[in-house]
Parts: sequence; C-alpha cells; structure tokens
Amino acid sequence: MLHLGRKRNSNEFCGAYGHGLTFDEMKWLADWCFVRGVNLLIPHAFYYSVRGLRRDERPPDVGPHSAWWDSFAPFADHCRTLSWVNTDSRHVCDVAVLTDPDACPWEAAKALYESQHDFNHVDASLLEPGMVKGDGLHIAGMHYRAVVVEPGLTVPACVQGCVAQLESGGRLVRWSGDPRELLDRVGREVNASLRVDPPQPALRCRHVVKEGWHFLLLFNEESRPITFSLGWSGHPLKRLDTYNRLECAAIGCDTLNLREHEMALLTAPDGMGCTV
Repeated sequence: MLHLGRKRNSNEFCGAYGHGLTFDEMKWLADWCFVRGVNLLIPHAFYYSVRGLRRDERPPDVGPHSAWWDSFAPFADHCRTLSWVNTDSRHVCDVAVLTDPDACPWEAAKALYESQHDFNHVDASLLEPGMVKGDGLHIAGMHYRAVVVEPGLTVPACVQGCVAQLESGGRLVRWSGDPRELLDRVGREVNASLRVDPPQPALRCRHVVKEGWHFLLLFNEESRPITFSLGWSGHPLKRLDTYNRLECAAIGCDTLNLREHEMALLTAPDGMGCTV
C-alpha cells in the first residue's frame, strides 16, 4: 500500500473460521491487522439469510445473525478509530525487510516484532538507484536507515546494484539466524522512538503521527496479561478508550498493564518533546 502510493490497505478476515469462531477471536484478528497497518477491514461475512444450506457457505456469520450482534456497535467504533489512525498518517518506522510478492521472509520479521522494532516489507522489485543514499533507503516518503535481507530472498538482477550500494554504505543487514546479532546491528542504525522493559515478545507496537499528534498502538497478542514500562521521550501520553470513544486521563509510562489480547491506543501532541 505505502510504497505504491495507495491510501487503503484492506484485509478480508474471519472467512472460513467456521461456526466456532468467538467474538474475542474476531476482535483479536482485527487488532492483529490494525497493529500491522491495515486500515480497511472486510469481515467475512454478513449474510442476509442463514436459512438452510446458506448457513454453511464458508462460515462464520459475523453480522446480524451472530450471537454477539448486540455488542457489535462498540467494536465497530473501535475499528473505525484505528482505521482513521492508520489512514493519511506518517508511519514512524526506520527498518525495512526486503521481500518479493511470492515469498515473504519471516524469521527476521519475527525477531523484529518480538523486540518491538516496527518495520515495513519492501518489494525488492520496486528499488531504483536514486532511492539509495548514504543514510539508507528512501522510497515513497519513507526513510529506512536499516534494510534487512534474508539469505533465501531472490533479488531481481535489475536491482542487485541497489542492494550492493546499501551494503557498501553499511545500511544492509543480512539475517544470519541469530536474533541478538540482528537486533544489535539494527540498533546501531536506528533510534527507536519507544522502548519496552522488560522484554515482551508478545507485544506488538506501531507508531504513527497524524494531524499534529503521536499515536501508539500497543497490542498484547498472547493469552496472558503483561506488565512493562514504556520508554517514551515525548509529551505525556493519554490513553483513548476506543470502544466508548472516550479520552482517559494522562498515564505514566513507569508501569503499563495489558490484559490478554488487549489493544491500547495512546496519544500525545507532537512537538519538540519527541524526536522521530
């Protein structure tokens, strides 16, 4: 979406999960998408009728015939808010992982996710010589100071010069299979806008700036609560209640608690208090 100048990143989700899908699972799938930058959700499916054989046409029904329909409106408000946050905003992200349309590498991506290093996949075929500078890769308004590549990736011959230029400039990070080595190398090139202590492998983070405000999406992907401190150098953060469309009081970063599968949306005004 981003590197092709698209405004929307859509995802059709919940399809073929079967009649046993729960509302909590549906919410987890939605937040899994949002923290990865999706801003247009297409829930599968809303059926006009589930009479007879229609009931088994690639279930589940997540619309008016579902058991949770009476609770759907606050969830829709939650989705609307996070879709808005992810639309026409500036993604604060300095790390890219090279990929191609048919084979998306995942090992380095897993290590980055589990250490709260947000990143974008970049299709290697989009690279052009003018995009590579001494300070990294510049593409579609994004500036990636570290570009990660896995050994099995097939790089088109026409862009191998770009990859070589990134490597000679010290901006290419080759995945060796060692997460510590990867994180140390990325850490030398990138100043993270937020830090988590102690390490939380289940926590996914996304940072965007929109209309003069920072927005942090923090999602606990696991089935257990987590507690951590958040290293943040900007103005005091407030938490937004996305289900009830309320603004909560300012929160401290010394201790944050997220319930199992909980998404938190934090915000603070942009300004000199935070370097991104």
